[in-house]
Amino acid sequence: MGHIAVLAATLFLGLQADPLAQGPGESFLKALREAKQNQQTPAGQNYDRVLSRYFEQQAGVPMQRCFASTKEPDARSFEMLFRLSKAGKVLDALVRPETNIAVCLRDKLKRQVFPAPPEERFWAYMDMRIGGEGFAAIDGLTRGCTRRRPCEIRRVGNTCCGRRG
Repeated sequence: MGHIAVLAATLFLGLQADPLAQGPGESFLKALREAKQNQQTPAGQNYDRVLSRYFEQQAGVPMQRCFASTKEPDARSFEMLFRLSKAGKVLDALVRPETNIAVCLRDKLKRQVFPAPPEERFWAYMDMRIGGEGFAAIDGLTRGCTRRRPCEIRRVGNTCCGRRG
């Protein structure tokens, strides 16, 4: 009986130490804090630039597919967090808010291999700015896109946004 109690306590403590075992809001905030801390280091800043180029080249097509395949796409902006292995494989992905477009893009990008981050279990952050009918004007760079006029991903500073393709 004592072994079962120790095992149960170990499992309970193990779950509490895992940020994804918390409530969805808490796990997102904890991952966001870690991603923002990563962006403050020289290696994290360098990786942020590498990830920006990757998103510009690789995320446009999945985003277009999400808008094309989603009935009544919710075009609100959202935040994305990816926990990556040292090899760039997605270990976990979180979005907030969980709009139909955010969830679609998250699920499509979870299957991709990202550029290798500086360390194992690295949280990376993307701020996806969307508005109006698809992508809205951001710093005068973009105009609205719709399902019929797909958009591509563009990076402006630490913000990912869309541009008519």
